[in-house]
Amino acid sequence: MSLSASTLKLYLECPRCFWLHLNKRIERPRGPFPSLPSGMDRVLKGYFETYRKTAYVIYYDPLDGALHDGFPFGIAIHEVATDPAAAYEVFRAARRVSADPLPPSSDVCTCCRWLKARQTH
Repeated sequence: MSLSASTLKLYLECPRCFWLHLNKRIERPRGPFPSLPSGMDRVLKGYFETYRKTAYVIYYDPLDGALHDGFPFGIAIHEVATDPAAAYEVFRAARRVSADPLPPSSDVCTCCRWLKARQTH
């Protein structure tokens, strides 16, 4: 089983939404998100994926400049120590949840709270 970082993050946020995503292909609704930052994020993550033992937090922000004369932006990269053993435990727990019956709704999950509120009306 292969689980991406975003899928494991979903598991940590809400095991029920994670289970629905994996087993029923039901995804949480998404809000609008600009495509330029997400595209840049995907390219930068692809590059830094080769450095598995160290994580990098990358901040990039537009700088003053003409929009159609290139797109100048600043980059700040911060190195973050990782804990592969703890990450593996999250992966193992996520695998167990994916094979179990549907977990209960989470009180901290915005999506689950919204669904509960709709069911009570």
